[in-house]
Amino acid sequence: MKKYLILSLLMAFLVNAHAQIVKSCDGNYSAKIVSKNEIVIEHAGREVGSSKINHSIAGGVFDSRSELLVVYGLPNKVDLQSPQAEYLSIYLMRPVLHKIMKRKYGGGVYDAAIGINPDLILVSSRFGFDIVNIKTMETKSFDPSSEPQFPRQRCKND
Repeated sequence: MKKYLILSLLMAFLVNAHAQIVKSCDGNYSAKIVSKNEIVIEHAGREVGSSKINHSIAGGVFDSRSELLVVYGLPNKVDLQSPQAEYLSIYLMRPVLHKIMKRKYGGGVYDAAIGINPDLILVSSRFGFDIVNIKTMETKSFDPSSEPQFPRQRCKND
């Protein structure tokens, strides 16, 4: 019994150690998970919005105007159908923080980038690349050997 208690405490620590804060380019906005099912956006240390989320934050990005947020991470509950899955969630910050899209990636997400056209998001995963159009909610997929040309937003100090 003691062994299981120690193991469960270790697992809880490892899950919490994986949590990350995503910051905007100017550092004024940040996104973090405050409870198991809630993401909070802060501006200059003050909460400006919150929303439900059912996964951790392993990484993510704000757009250059801090109006769009993309985060990805492991699910809060293990999915026995695809135990290596990661979720990607896309949020709009205006008029209030709300999720506009959620996708499941079976092999994990490596990176997400917002395009020069902020309606397009590039997702790099184990099985290739996806370009997600948040206006039409369509996704175009590319295999791992053919990364698409994708002009992306970058922070000024990159």
